[in-house]
Amino acid sequence: MPVFDEKGNKVDIDSDFPRLKDLDEVPKNGKKKSFINMTSIILVTVVVVLLIVAAMLALKVNTLNEEIIALSNVKKQLTSTQAKFNEAIAEKEKLKAQLSLVKRDLETIKTQKDELDVQVQQLQEAAKKKPQPVAAPKKPNNQKKK
Repeated sequence: MPVFDEKGNKVDIDSDFPRLKDLDEVPKNGKKKSFINMTSIILVTVVVVLLIVAAMLALKVNTLNEEIIALSNVKKQLTSTQAKFNEAIAEKEKLKAQLSLVKRDLETIKTQKDELDVQVQQLQEAAKKKPQPVAAPKKPNNQKKK
């Protein structure tokens, strides 16, 4: 009489080697399930960690973009301030030139004043040395000659 296994397949009793079961015939045990569960848990954990890292990087990128905008505004202010500074320097140089002209004019006027003071003093000394002619007494015209 033929012998059948649990699935109804005919089993050969006369062979010396035991028959190997197909993968389909092997019952699934807890080790394989736990391996799949462990792998899925690790993958989910890795994905969550990567999402957290991506969120942190996005926040840092946003912060850096805000800082870049602030720095560009500061750069614009610096440029305008530097332009005003350059204008002020040019105005300062212009005023220095005008001041040097005024100083030169003032020195020229002082020199002319000193020369005029010397001339006035010479004229006063000359006037003191020259005696002024004494005016002759005038005869009154009302008197009649006799």
